[in-house]
Amino acid sequence: MSREIATIGFGKKGAERFVQLLRDGGVKTVVDTRRRPDSPFSGYARQRDLPFLLLSAAAIGYEHRPELAPPDDLLDRYRKDKDWPAYVLEFEERVLATPHAGQTMKELLSRSTTEVVALLCSEPTPEQCHRRLVAERMKAMEPSLQVIHLV
Repeated sequence: MSREIATIGFGKKGAERFVQLLRDGGVKTVVDTRRRPDSPFSGYARQRDLPFLLLSAAAIGYEHRPELAPPDDLLDRYRKDKDWPAYVLEFEERVLATPHAGQTMKELLSRSTTEVVALLCSEPTPEQCHRRLVAERMKAMEPSLQVIHLV
């Protein structure tokens, strides 16, 4: 059986396109990796609305896993200096190397044999987003894992 994990960002996508990408990707659960999932800037992807949208429109589950999110100070600094290489190093050290994040990634890997999980963030594309870093770390942990970016 193939092992897959997906990533998706809701930014610059309407709700219909967002849900269609998840459906087309065979996603069964969206794992929200945002620190603040109820930001007023999230529109339809606010935590209070997203589980209902996913379940009613596509029978997709929802989980919030803040242990996979960047710390506020790291995200704020990156928004100011745009130093992606420095962000990556610090994210790997402060988030991905923690036992809590490691345990969550192991759990998601174990589920990857029976369901497709999508790591969610706000960035429209994965190139400079922490969800890609999480997926890459999971692939390093399990080389047979296929990472699919839903864009």
